[in-house]
Amino acid sequence: MSIATDFPIISIIICLVIGFFYSFFLYKNEKYIRSKSLLSLLSSLRFIFISFLFFLFFNPSFNSVQVKEENPLVLIAHDASKSVENYSITNELSALNEKLNDFDVKFLSFSNTVIDSLTNNFNNNKTDLSNLFKYINENFFDRKISSLILASDGIINSGMNPLYDKSIDYSIYPIALGDTNFTKDVRITNVKYNDISFLHNTFPLEISVKSDGCFGDQSELSIWQKNKKIFSKIILFDSNDFYIKEEVLIKSNKLGLNSYDVKLSKVKEEKNISNNNSRINFDVVEMSYKILVLNDNSSPDISAYTNSIKKNNYFSIDQSNSFDFKKKISDYNLIVLFDVENIDLVKKIKDKNIPMIIFNFYNNKVSSLFSNILDFNKTSNYTYHNCLVSENFNSFNISDNFLTLISSSPPLYSFSGNYTMNESLQVLLKQKTLNSIQNKPVIVLNETSDNRFVFICSEGFWRWRMNDFKMNLSTDIFDNFFNKLTQYALLQKDLDRLKVKYKKQFFTDEDVTLKVILYDKVYQLDNSKKIKLNITFNDEEFEYFFKKQDSSYIINLGNLNKGIYTFNIEVVGQDIRKSGNFIIESKNIEDLSSRANHLFLKSLANNFDGKLYYPNEIINLVEYINQSKQKSVYSYIEKQLGIININWILLILLFVIFLEMFLRRFNGLL
Repeated sequence: MSIATDFPIISIIICLVIGFFYSFFLYKNEKYIRSKSLLSLLSSLRFIFISFLFFLFFNPSFNSVQVKEENPLVLIAHDASKSVENYSITNELSALNEKLNDFDVKFLSFSNTVIDSLTNNFNNNKTDLSNLFKYINENFFDRKISSLILASDGIINSGMNPLYDKSIDYSIYPIALGDTNFTKDVRITNVKYNDISFLHNTFPLEISVKSDGCFGDQSELSIWQKNKKIFSKIILFDSNDFYIKEEVLIKSNKLGLNSYDVKLSKVKEEKNISNNNSRINFDVVEMSYKILVLNDNSSPDISAYTNSIKKNNYFSIDQSNSFDFKKKISDYNLIVLFDVENIDLVKKIKDKNIPMIIFNFYNNKVSSLFSNILDFNKTSNYTYHNCLVSENFNSFNISDNFLTLISSSPPLYSFSGNYTMNESLQVLLKQKTLNSIQNKPVIVLNETSDNRFVFICSEGFWRWRMNDFKMNLSTDIFDNFFNKLTQYALLQKDLDRLKVKYKKQFFTDEDVTLKVILYDKVYQLDNSKKIKLNITFNDEEFEYFFKKQDSSYIINLGNLNKGIYTFNIEVVGQDIRKSGNFIIESKNIEDLSSRANHLFLKSLANNFDGKLYYPNEIINLVEYINQSKQKSVYSYIEKQLGIININWILLILLFVIFLEMFLRRFNGLL
């Protein structure tokens, strides 16, 4: 036990000095006490009282260390997933509580969740071993864990691989369950596809097929839409460990949620056929934007721009020389001009009220067609300049990341000259040279009731894109800006202000979540409204309200029953609505692989100083743990108790001052 304070040791000396001078001056001129011993006693009592009283102001405390003896802890965890239903050893594990000597024993069951007891319920469809170790770290951090006895078949189909988890500092003894026999099995391991397609467009499916022990067999890979087979191919398995990726093109011909079933036919002697089928669901939408890029001269800005907007799934892009273009102009929603010299074609585009983005406006033959809106008079050759966002710009939000990008990017360049701008124009970016802000535009927007134009009056944006990649290892910031600029030119009266993000397919053991983003009239994020959700299932309707989360809205509906659900989302008090649907499927991912993985369990034991055992060797495992040298452990608990909270010390302090008062009164000093 020791006394400690938050203040330095000199604080004790200060208290003693204060006590000394207080008692010294109090009894220095005392004339009525003739006995020097009594005077010394009274002075000492006052010195002790004052010094200790001031010492209490420094909040001193007693520090003590309590040693507690504990038995080491053995954790016993049993896999509770469906794949071990026929191999349960819960009764055998329960008996270990009495067989493990001088150990504390705790039981756990795990699948995709963890419970603190053994269970005979094996209906869970996932096995997440990393979740078990996370649970152990969070709930037994204050105990010394001797070992973990892990009864499992080694089939891990969810979460992280724990083989190299550095937080595990105890031995792991797996008990291998399940069947490792090599049985015939063909399965669809994965189907990759876009969750949105446009009406009458073709879209690719990438189907991954695997087989075990099927050398010489064949299976039909087919795709079905309802009861109609739309694709079929025979796959010949030329090895016992076969794998192939098959790409299939499907044409979307129905609006809304589309469902397709991908199937593999059963091979001879195959027992598990539940993994031979996979269902995919995606939305087919009619809205897509066709963008025409006309360029008569090459420029790196062309590829920088087109590569940016190609990331948007809603954009379909064509490129052409203006003199070679023979298609219908009216088929396009937006036309982008790069140094176009065909003035007649641009006149037709303008007359048809098709939105345009015009690059290199300052050096473009067609700029004369827009002189009533924006006019440029050249005064000298190329000049370099940086950029600044106009303080009055409010058509859409400019991210802080983009502001950082343009402030650190190489300068743009253009001809020097003077601009004459119509009052309807809104400047997005303007020139900045050294510390001087120029009233010269870099990007200007023009919006009327009939059309929208974007005028770009500088070159060299490709260097911004390269700088974005250099700084962030991606071009997302640059790409997002030019996608916003393109969307501004496209979006007119039919501006979609309500965006809904959700999966088209959920499983019965998975939480159903929907996220909503609402924009105001200038397409700025808005989360000040109430948003209602109505869900219909089996002719029953349920009403919910979204919760606000940052700048968006979210709702978690939990687990839902299997079936097709339709929903309607409405912004309360406004005529803004969205509808859609999603499918709930029941699928046991344990069936994707039914062969026990004892090799994984052996690797787990080797990595964490353990040994693999089988159910008939449990008694050997118990003997091994009992013979281990790790027995009782000692835990040290530090305790801190403030002296001011100790009653008997305060009583002694009171006794000292009362004794002094008594002696003074007894000797006629009071």
